[in-house]
Amino acid sequence: MGKKQIRFMALGGAQRVGASCYYLGLGDSHILLDCGIGQLSGMRLNPVINSLLGIPGIYSFRQIMEVYISHAHLDHSGYLPELFKQSTECRAYMTEITRRLLHHQYSTEGYAKMMHYKRSYTSSMLENVFLRSASVSYCNKMPFNEYSVEFLQAGHIPGAMMMLFSYAGKNILYTGDFSINGSILTEGCMLPDKEIDLMIMCGLHAKHPLKHKSVDVFEVFCAEVSDYLSMEENVYCQTAQLSKGVELLKFLNSFVPPFIKIYVDPYIYGVVRELERLNVQIFQRNNYLLSENSDLSAQHIILSTRRQSGYFSQYAHVDGNFSLHDSFEETLHFIKQINSRDAVIVHSPGNLDGSVETVEQRLVFDPDCRTQFLFPEEQELYVF
Repeated sequence: MGKKQIRFMALGGAQRVGASCYYLGLGDSHILLDCGIGQLSGMRLNPVINSLLGIPGIYSFRQIMEVYISHAHLDHSGYLPELFKQSTECRAYMTEITRRLLHHQYSTEGYAKMMHYKRSYTSSMLENVFLRSASVSYCNKMPFNEYSVEFLQAGHIPGAMMMLFSYAGKNILYTGDFSINGSILTEGCMLPDKEIDLMIMCGLHAKHPLKHKSVDVFEVFCAEVSDYLSMEENVYCQTAQLSKGVELLKFLNSFVPPFIKIYVDPYIYGVVRELERLNVQIFQRNNYLLSENSDLSAQHIILSTRRQSGYFSQYAHVDGNFSLHDSFEETLHFIKQINSRDAVIVHSPGNLDGSVETVEQRLVFDPDCRTQFLFPEEQELYVF
């Protein structure tokens, strides 16, 4: 095996969403980028960690020394406690916001249900996870034996980061989920100031040419909620992800009249508290924790991560499950700005509307784009 090889394998989340986990080999350094879970037809999806043992030079999970968590969405981070059981020497690196959000999410009933546990992790198990997790800061660089890594703001959600690895004179960028433009909770991503040789990019809409700007979904959501409120109806909004619930709360606060109360369930409320401890202001005077004692007599909105049967017949329902990822055109723009020699596109499902155009097909005749594209399959080893 060449000493200066760069090796890549998708253990999950290659040409699909869920269980994002990517092996990056830099010489004798064995690294994981994210470690998530997913769901398919009610069944949990895990990354195939055992496939690491088929990579030349890896004989034990103990050789995985570093895992970098890009952000707190569980499809990128939910498998971390299980990884620590298998790889006893591994240490995780993430921003402090991500670390706090994960601590809250791992402790909830919803996480235990997704992981098919009878209960969530015990305090001792959580303590082990966070004793082995280190907080990093944007623009800081960490040196290791064979490589160094710098952390860049990714946008997408608070605490999300991209990783820029320097190894053997080459620069490798892992984006995780990112946003070029700012969202209601965070600013847009920071672009690297170095020429990139290899980019490993989470491109959710890299095969979706009809996916337009993400701001459109907020406009539709705003219009639907406003219409129901104008008819003096109460609104029940459900979303699957805790952090997205916080984004929706922040957005509701931007246009809902202050005399209309907004109640959030205890799971979303817990994330809000974690963010506000880190000086990310979310709650307003008309925001409340939903409880059995909540006064629901006046017109109001409920924002929840679950369907609570007691509210079904009394409310107008608005779906809060939509993508906040960059559009196809924004993804193209990002690729052209980075202009890496090679780009590995992951987290990239096919298009259900029958479209077959990808970012590669759009850019192949662009004289200013030098990028060569790879859409990897899972458990296949690629060498650069």
